[in-house]
Order: sequence, then C-alpha cells, then structure tokens
Amino acid sequence: MIEARALTRSEESGAVLVSFDPIWYPLLRSGLTAVLRKRVPTTRAPNYIYFHLNSPIGRISARAKITSIETITPGNALKLAEELMLSEKEIRAYTANLDSIGVYRISNIEMAKYEISTSELRSVMNYNPPQSFLYLSHQARSIINEACHFGPPDVVNSAHSEH
Repeated sequence: MIEARALTRSEESGAVLVSFDPIWYPLLRSGLTAVLRKRVPTTRAPNYIYFHLNSPIGRISARAKITSIETITPGNALKLAEELMLSEKEIRAYTANLDSIGVYRISNIEMAKYEISTSELRSVMNYNPPQSFLYLSHQARSIINEACHFGPPDVVNSAHSEH
C-alpha cells in the first residue's frame, strides 16, 4: 500500500500535511497569511503545506505555498494577530506555557475543489492525520492533488481569485 508519509528523504515531495481544528476552515477561505503550530519542521523546509481539517470535517481542504517557517516567542506571536486572524486571547490560549511557537508564513491558499475525506484516503494509502505534521511522499501528494482537483503540482491559485 502507498504510504502518505515519506519514509526516506528521497520519497519527500517538498510538502507537509498538517492537521488543524475545524475553526481554521473559514480563516483559510479568508486568506490568512500565517498559522501557528506547536511543532514545525526545523531540519528540512518544505515548499507547500496541505491542510487536513480534523473532525467533524475530517478532510484535506486546502494547500498553500510556504514562504517561511520560523520559531518565535509567544510574545512575538501576539504581534502577528492580524496575519493569523486570531484574537490576542486565542493566541495566548494556544501558546500558554510554551517558550516558543512555530509559525508557517503562507501565500496563495488554494481551496480544494473536492475535499477528500480521511476514509477515502485510507482506501488508497496508509493515511493517518498527523498530530503535528508529516512530510508527504511523492505518490501521496500526487494522489491528493488529483483527488482534490488542485492545479498542477507547484502551481497554486489564490483563494481570493474566486471572490
């Protein structure tokens, strides 16, 4: 069976899959430019992020170009409230008791024309939504791109183009 997770560096597609709470869905549609995560890649920087929205959505709903990945202090995260489309209260709650927090800076969010569900993915590959992130294998990325009707690989259209 095809593995969603790249098991070797040569299998890495240049993309990560990240799990998010469903509250991020409207923010993705609104074109946010940064997302906070407790863990981010630190050794190999991917070029794209795929958004798996957890239950009750349980689907891959979007992808975006990664412009940078940083590790910052919770205090600096508060300064990104507008980019994150989160209130200071939400940022404080997410970063509570942490010394640092990861931030993906993103651009060109592309919403999936068809959101592929966890069960559909499991029918064609070994797929388990990650608690933090996973490096997507070339085969998995290709299947997801095709199933979600994303544009050609490495070409992302802005979510704003639909509005």
